[in-house]
Order: sequence, then C-alpha cells, then structure tokens
Amino acid sequence: LAPAQVQLIYVVVPLVMAAMSGLGTRAARCFGRAQVMCGFKTAGIGLLVCMALLDSWVKRSAVGSSEHTFRVAVVAALYVVRTGLMNCTYPLEESLLMDHVP
Repeated sequence: LAPAQVQLIYVVVPLVMAAMSGLGTRAARCFGRAQVMCGFKTAGIGLLVCMALLDSWVKRSAVGSSEHTFRVAVVAALYVVRTGLMNCTYPLEESLLMDHVP
C-alpha cells in the first residue's frame, strides 16, 4: 500500500469505531453489556483469524494487478472492521466497571 492509503485506513478506523460504539450501546440495551462485549470481541478474533488465513491468498496474486489490489482492499476492510469491533466496547467496559466499583 502507498503511504496515503495507509493513512486513509488510520483516518477511517476511528470513524468506524465511533459508529460501532453506538451500535454496541444499542445492542447492549437488548442483550446486555457483557454479552455484547463478548460477542464483539469474539467476532473481532474471528476476523483476525480470517486475516491471517487470507495472507497466502493475497500473496498468490501478482503485485500491481487489479486482482491484487482487490485482495489487499478486502484484507484492509477486514482490518478496519476488526479494529472497530475490538475497540468499540470500551464505553461498555467502563460502564460495567463503574457499576461494580465503589
């Protein structure tokens, strides 16, 4: 990836985290904070495993081809979603902690 593309990913990640934080808060009203936190973290771990398994898939394509660009974009999208899922539960974790710590 070009440096500008890498920086674009780092601009998008906080926006996705903010959106997923709102989604997590709404989901916590229906299912519970701890359940949503565990679900989001489990999904994030699953996406991390997918990214690791897709490494060889990306390396099989010729660098510079449109197929390679697509495959890198898929892994980058997985990274953005995974990072959002793993880090958006912080408000839920803090609220749960504050409920149980005097």
